[in-house]
Amino acid sequence: EYLRCDPEEHYFLLTEPPMNTPENREYTAEIMFETFNVPGLYIAVQAVLALCASMLKGGGLNQAMTGTVIDSGDGVTHIIPVVDGYVIGSCIKHIPLAGRDVTNFILQQLRDRNEK
Repeated sequence: EYLRCDPEEHYFLLTEPPMNTPENREYTAEIMFETFNVPGLYIAVQAVLALCASMLKGGGLNQAMTGTVIDSGDGVTHIIPVVDGYVIGSCIKHIPLAGRDVTNFILQQLRDRNEK
């Protein structure tokens, strides 16, 4: 009802974080197929899709889909290496510095500036 479309008539692309477990992926697929009766489903890692989009914008996918994705959210930043379209999970770096920290830093700088 919320999507205003019949899920049984549409294929779905879902995204997942880089270190999502196979059990979570299987459970998600089970819900999509058994509850919503979707005809098809593709679950992709967000970083791979981001790299793919940047390559499309840069001229196409004629080259190997290899690169490094920096995914900085509100609370954490991940540095994710992708080789030939696959995430190298053992090389992912997790940095507990992200958008919220930048926002708080800027707010503090503005407060300090107003106090002078």
